[in-house]
Amino acid sequence: MNKNLLHKTDKFFLDRLKDYVEAPGEHVWGAIEKRLSEKETNKPAISRLTVLSVSVLIVLCLSLPFLLVDTTFTQHHYYYPEKKINKQETIADNNAYDHTLNKSPAPIEKLNSRAAIASENDQNKHVMNSPVEKKFIVASITPLNSLNSQVAYNTMQRNNFHEMQLLSTDDNGKNKIVANKPASTIIQLPEKHVFSIMPFFSIDHISGRFIEQYEFDNLTIKDYSKREKPDMSYTAGILGSYRLNEKFSISSGLSFSSSMLSITSTAVNALRDAEGKYKFKLATSYGLAEISQSGIQPIAGDSLLVSGATMQFNYISFPVLVNYNITAGKLKLAIHGGLALNTMISEKMEVNYNVQNNEEAETINTIEGIKSVFFTLNTGVEARYSLNHKTDVSISPELRYGINAINKGMPIKTYPVNYGLSFNFYLKF
Repeated sequence: MNKNLLHKTDKFFLDRLKDYVEAPGEHVWGAIEKRLSEKETNKPAISRLTVLSVSVLIVLCLSLPFLLVDTTFTQHHYYYPEKKINKQETIADNNAYDHTLNKSPAPIEKLNSRAAIASENDQNKHVMNSPVEKKFIVASITPLNSLNSQVAYNTMQRNNFHEMQLLSTDDNGKNKIVANKPASTIIQLPEKHVFSIMPFFSIDHISGRFIEQYEFDNLTIKDYSKREKPDMSYTAGILGSYRLNEKFSISSGLSFSSSMLSITSTAVNALRDAEGKYKFKLATSYGLAEISQSGIQPIAGDSLLVSGATMQFNYISFPVLVNYNITAGKLKLAIHGGLALNTMISEKMEVNYNVQNNEEAETINTIEGIKSVFFTLNTGVEARYSLNHKTDVSISPELRYGINAINKGMPIKTYPVNYGLSFNFYLKF
């Protein structure tokens, strides 16, 4: 065959068909949409096992306060040792009760002298009045004085016995405290500070569990994970805690989380959407971001070079946690776990790309596919140190694991997984 003829034939078709575009028929797009809808129906967004797990966890969290409340408060023992009785004070007190110790002998002697000098005629009168009465008084005074002296002696002996119990002498002649101590009075008081407020701040590392739904722009899970890198993320909030008993407490509150993700350079191809229009959409593991301000009307085969992008999404969490104290004392170890409801409040993406050798930047405020509500299981281990009776500080590694996907209808279904290091401050009431 003539080579020149072949060249002319190629040139003929090239000149006339270089701008020719043949759109697929409606039946082709219908078949593709049918296959996608079948995949979505075959794989429900939330499995029955997930719904059952969430229901059981919610019932458990709500029933724990009724199961674990201890109506008898934890009590501390405060010891007040008996006050030693001073020997001199004891003798003085006993003397105060003996009203006749110093005054009774002189009057009694005078009365006995009068009875001896009195006449026989008045003897009966004296016998019936003074002598008998005074002899009765004398007889009563002697036992009273003896009793007071015995009380003082017993008190002195008891004090000496306590002193011998408290102090003993060792070989070197030094005093030391021995095991035998005087009896103590035990007063039981209810434990205070059953309620506390905990502001906290956490540095987070975001990740995820990925499930591929369908292929988009010839990308696989490895392609997404390779070009996406976690960036600086954090969580801050405040929790209120109520102590049920010595071991268990429950806490809840409000927190704000900001998660960021960096995307390395990549080429974004113009793909046709359901309306038949070609668009540039940057695909991420969370959703699609449409680049619409490039100044280019994309057609089939066009591509856009993205030099870099940053994605950020913010959400508010409402956690309900159960805390268990492993150890007690000034330094405490504890674990906690529970469920959190997360509500998305904003998402955006900053995209840098090249157009005709010019660097352009665009802010995209809507990421297609991100859901407004998702749930996570929260757990952590805490080391808590008591500064004083009203304030504590603690540090806690945290894990927040998504039990349902954060997106819907996207090429990649993502279950968020956040690792954090939390710094906490307790104010007890």
